Amino acid sequence: GRIEARIKLPAFQGSWPAFWMLGANIGQVNWPQCGEIDVMEQTNTSNTILGTMHWNNNGHVYYGGNTQVNNVTDYHLYAVEWDANSIKWFVDGTLFNTGNIQNNINSTEEFQLPFFLILNLAVGGDLPGNTINNSALPANMLVDYVRVYNITGGTGTTAPIGQTVTLKGFNNQYVNSQNGTQAMTCTSVAAQAWEQFTIIDAGNGKVALRAMNKYVSSENGTQAITCSRTTIGDWEKFDWVPAADGKITFRGNNGKFISSENGTQAMTCTRATASGWEAFGINQ
Repeated sequence: GRIEARIKLPAFQGSWPAFWMLGANIGQVNWPQCGEIDVMEQTNTSNTILGTMHWNNNGHVYYGGNTQVNNVTDYHLYAVEWDANSIKWFVDGTLFNTGNIQNNINSTEEFQLPFFLILNLAVGGDLPGNTINNSALPANMLVDYVRVYNITGGTGTTAPIGQTVTLKGFNNQYVNSQNGTQAMTCTSVAAQAWEQFTIIDAGNGKVALRAMNKYVSSENGTQAITCSRTTIGDWEKFDWVPAADGKITFRGNNGKFISSENGTQAMTCTRATASGWEAFGINQ
């Protein structure tokens, strides 16, 4: 599923806040055989966010990545999207690390089992070191919310591969392919041929959107999106990401979301987070 939390970090010398998960069988097999997924770790006063997976492969091994944020003491959205094939790390909707667990590659079978969530603020330890700014204590890691979304079943959570749908935007109008002759809009008041999209399996859990025998392209976020491509390349592949109330968002290969632009201008794939204009109602 998608596991996310909106968190504000304290960031002082010696601090080690974390949002992480452990395998539910840790009491039977111990660590690292149970597996560990660190959704977010940060240390000291750094603006670097760490995302890491730990497991057992003839001993402890790990794989991770990191990204920079502007001011960790502001609220940010930390998340992973985890399925049978991969674990993907995001900060504020931007992908920064992907771990491969397909077919239990490299003894990653731990990550096909249930995990539980942990949020904590440690002071001192191996990662931040044991030089502590005691004047910063007491300190708080503030958690606005924690949410877990099922992305493998239920209304709107599974892409209806092979089915034809319409996409209704925040302005209650329909996404229009413009017959592939110009940039797409979300301005149609009725769903006709140009507003009907077939959901295509693009491989590796991604989908493509086809209308009038052409494919929607994110244009890699550099310009308004179109429905003019005759083949599926990287720019035509999207993550199908559930939003609130059964709605769906589409994230391109640039880690950004398609936006309806509230119907006032051509649609884009430039939004780092998915809010109202980036969520679409699906009618099959």
